[in-house]
Amino acid sequence: MCRKGTKLDFLDEMRTDLMQNFREVLSKDKRGMSVSELCEETVKRPARRFYVSSLQAYKVVSKIRKGNLHELERMAPYRREMFLEINRLVDECLTRYEYATKPLIFIVAHVLSHRAPRFYISAESMRQLYFAHQKKKRCRRDTPSY
Repeated sequence: MCRKGTKLDFLDEMRTDLMQNFREVLSKDKRGMSVSELCEETVKRPARRFYVSSLQAYKVVSKIRKGNLHELERMAPYRREMFLEINRLVDECLTRYEYATKPLIFIVAHVLSHRAPRFYISAESMRQLYFAHQKKKRCRRDTPSY
């Protein structure tokens, strides 16, 4: 059983968002592109949200702000990039008067409620998700209904 706020909590939502973006990329007359190229273009598109919980983002941003970068150094590159972007957006909010006195957790939650500039996964991970989606779709189609 996973804890609330882990990556797994947002996995289905992220997959749905990714596949919707993939279909949009495909519909824009990209039929001559390979699946790898389509995946590369898909992950660079804006995501509906940052796929991380407020609590997890708060913990990581707190550590970044205190100068404790050990956790960041151990992260996968795209995940590290995501947390650095969240931290940058938090810094941006803190320069505005209406957020200057708000608690950090509130500002992090506010940042997470907005669109992310991209999907923070590799094109290879997207490609694997795409093929798993296709396989699942084929299995549903081939299963007889009684």
